[in-house]
Amino acid sequence: SLDELPPLADLREMETEPVLDFEDAPVPAHLQALADASLDPDAEPEAPRD
Repeated sequence: SLDELPPLADLREMETEPVLDFEDAPVPAHLQALADASLDPDAEPEAPRD
């Protein structure tokens, strides 16, 4: 029955936080190209990583 469930706040505290690793997040190729171009205009752009 619903009366036997703990309050919603207690349930939310039991949830684990998602682990977000932004270092491994993929970067869209066009954004990487813009970032590379802003570092050194004479440098060759790197190939996109998988």
